[in-house]
Amino acid sequence: MELRDARIAVNSVAPGFTDTPMTRSAPSEMFSAWEELEPSGKAASPDFIANAISFLCAPATQFVTGQTLFVDGGKSLGGLGI
Repeated sequence: MELRDARIAVNSVAPGFTDTPMTRSAPSEMFSAWEELEPSGKAASPDFIANAISFLCAPATQFVTGQTLFVDGGKSLGGLGI
């Protein structure tokens, strides 16, 4: 609300498990186990997260503010219930 007069939107992206150099540094068995916990059975590509960020930066979303966009393949909806 502090930035509304300056027309600055404040949003966030909440990524799920993502295939990055950091997550790939884990042992392959651990990485595979993490992927099994994902609704899609795989880690997100960094491009998936970047696309969500690009969406929020688009002029067409100028009226979207104060939101968190979950980019987690549906895991925040309950995932696998494990």
